[in-house]
Amino acid sequence: KELLLEEYRPEIVNLKKKLDEMGDLFDIPSKEEKIGELEHLMGSPDFWDDPAKASATSKEVDALKSEVEELFLYTSDAADEAR
Repeated sequence: KELLLEEYRPEIVNLKKKLDEMGDLFDIPSKEEKIGELEHLMGSPDFWDDPAKASATSKEVDALKSEVEELFLYTSDAADEAR
């Protein structure tokens, strides 16, 4: 028997809802705000005066962006499947 995507819609919608809840669990808006704050600091003319601190800040921004992007990709894929 050939299964249609429509048969899976409720399950896909439920998974999307769970992923959205995970976004809340991982506090994505807070991470995005932190990225903005750190990027603002990185724009300061004296940012690289302390190379060790600047490097750590840059790595933190990269890690936060990766986390946010990964979750965004998962939720986007789930939303596409639900359509």
